[in-house]
Parts: sequence; C-alpha cells; structure tokens
Amino acid sequence: MKRPLLVGLLFLLLCLAQWAVPAMMIQAGEKTLEQGTAWRFRTAPVDPYDPFVGRFVRLSYALERQPLVSAQGPEWQQGQKLYAHLAEDAQGFAEFSELSSEPPADGDYIAVRIRYKTRDEVWLHLPFDRFYMEEHQAPQAELAYAEMQRESREAWTVVRVRDGHAVLEELYLDGLPVREYLDSMGTGPR
Repeated sequence: MKRPLLVGLLFLLLCLAQWAVPAMMIQAGEKTLEQGTAWRFRTAPVDPYDPFVGRFVRLSYALERQPLVSAQGPEWQQGQKLYAHLAEDAQGFAEFSELSSEPPADGDYIAVRIRYKTRDEVWLHLPFDRFYMEEHQAPQAELAYAEMQRESREAWTVVRVRDGHAVLEELYLDGLPVREYLDSMGTGPR
C-alpha cells in the first residue's frame, strides 16, 4: 500500500515542478518590468516567424559591435558569457561602459554572449532581439521598422534591467510606441 502512495506523491511533485519553473520565469520577467531600470537602446535593421511562439520583429542593435579594449579581451572566446556595464550617452541612450567576465558590484548590467570576435572587435548577442506582437501586426511592424532603418530615422527599444536580467518593454518608431505608430499610418488592427 505504501508503494502506490509514494508513486502518487512523486507524480504530484513532478507535476508541480512542471508548473513551478515556467511560473518562476514569468515572475522574474514581471518583477523586472515593474522594478527594473528603463534603458533606451538604438536599433539597427532585420522578419522572421517562429512556428512555436508566433510572429515577431527581429531587432538588431548598434551596441552589438564593441571594440576590444579590455586587457582580458584577447582571452575571450566565441560563446563566452560576459557582463556589459550600462551607462547613458549624451542623447539618453544606453551604451556599454565596460565588458567584463564578472558581474559588477553595483550599477546596471546585462549578461551577453560573444557571437564572434576579430582582432579589434567583439560582436555580442543581446538577450532582447525579438519583439513579439499580434500575428497580423508583426509583418506591418517589420516593414515599418525596415523602412525606418533604410531612411536612417529614429527607432529604439526600451529595455528594463534589474540584477543583470533584461526584459524588452517596447519598440519605438519615430518616437511612438510601435502599435501607435502603425495606427497613425493607418496600418493598425482591423
């Protein structure tokens, strides 16, 4: 009689764990959105579709390409995790003041990975390169975003950062949140 009880208890624990892990991930993202510091990141061009999660706007950032100035830089390898220390430039956009192998003791930072490196530069993968949208709006937003990039018009994102965790909050085109921009251009939801 004890064996079925133990099997049932183990099954219940397994079911709880399957719900607990995604719930903790969602909770961490929500806490970052509520309590994290807002940083504006300049974007650069790229529409994809992911059959598992839907449509999104693929984003690229000017900050993905960084000069190798650190004494540790030559030792860094492709795929290595680094910590990008955040600072604000003269226009109020985020910039990386330093890249390091260890998280800083204070200040905002994000964890990034090295895509590849050359003798003089390191190309980084930022953890917020997809802006998910409603299925019918995403292709319109992608076209508007690409047009902004071709015409060198303003496009940026607001990313909330807390304890190295980053969550993409909004995409802005010409100073408007992307959904408002699409509405103003007459391409909003129908």
